[in-house]
Amino acid sequence: MSLDWECKSDRLLLIGTADGGIKAWNVDAKRVVCDLNTSEAFPSVLDIKCSPVEPIFVSALASKGHGSSHLDSLGFATLTVWNMKTWKAMTVLPLGKDPPAITSLSFNHNGKILAAAATDGMIHMFDMSAGLQITGWPAHDSAISSILFGPDETSIFSLGVDGKVLEWSLQNQGQILWSRNCSRFCDPESS
Repeated sequence: MSLDWECKSDRLLLIGTADGGIKAWNVDAKRVVCDLNTSEAFPSVLDIKCSPVEPIFVSALASKGHGSSHLDSLGFATLTVWNMKTWKAMTVLPLGKDPPAITSLSFNHNGKILAAAATDGMIHMFDMSAGLQITGWPAHDSAISSILFGPDETSIFSLGVDGKVLEWSLQNQGQILWSRNCSRFCDPESS
């Protein structure tokens, strides 16, 4: 379901699975060096992102929903911060009551800010040192499939399942700086 490299060495690949597993694969040793299991309440690991500076990673986990499409089969979300030295969960970032599934995560360059995109079209921003949400805004009318900080980190890009790519100002949250409709390249039914 998800992959990310540990940023310090590029020898450790984290793998998140649909059955609640998080595996750390050492590419030099060609073996799994850690095999974590999430809680039964949140069995799907939708995304994993390693901090660019700290030995931590964040997992976006989802409970099981009730529906036939992929997005409808996702339930509620939890964001768990893990310590990569002890391989233990450190904390859970607050998302509110019954939050929709988080589909994509992105750290800024120094790991102080984490962006999270949700199936309800919201973008959430977290201060990692405080472990709190600092802002958020409705970005799309439908689910967001991917999110990424812009190269100069004054903006953030989001890709909706509807095929719309939007660039958002981080100085003026909710202000669109650029947009493109790429829906002709997307099939929302298969997202």
